[in-house]
Amino acid sequence: MDLGDLARARVWIAEALRLSRRYSHNYSHLLADLAHGYLYYRTGRIERALGILRKAYADCLRQRFHGFEPASASWLALCLIEQGLLDEAAVILGETVQRGNYRHVRTAATYYLHEARARLAMARGDAAEATARAEEALAHCRDCGEEMHELHALVLC
Repeated sequence: MDLGDLARARVWIAEALRLSRRYSHNYSHLLADLAHGYLYYRTGRIERALGILRKAYADCLRQRFHGFEPASASWLALCLIEQGLLDEAAVILGETVQRGNYRHVRTAATYYLHEARARLAMARGDAAEATARAEEALAHCRDCGEEMHELHALVLC
């Protein structure tokens, strides 16, 4: 999706959803739901994304798929922020930070946790906190060698 090929993303996501349901594979189903919700988020269909991402986040926690907590919490929080549901976004992000699983997940997906925290701070008018979180996002990207998200983080800074 980040590469702009939405038609291909839709086909792949539909296939992933179909296969994960067919084989009742929880991990695959979580990945498919995350991709599905993220697609709706990225295309501005926030209401639709919220339902899918709420479920994905709950499934992630229930199934203890700790490696995907940063992405599932972040994408849900970003949707909530878009909808002006800042208190709910703050709770989700705060609980995720408190659990600390993101400290052990050194992937591109962890970038979104830092981005969501920066965007929440911006939405609340806290420039100092937003700057600190944006710098954390940038440092994470540079540590992981993640150039695409590094550009996103530079925009946040």
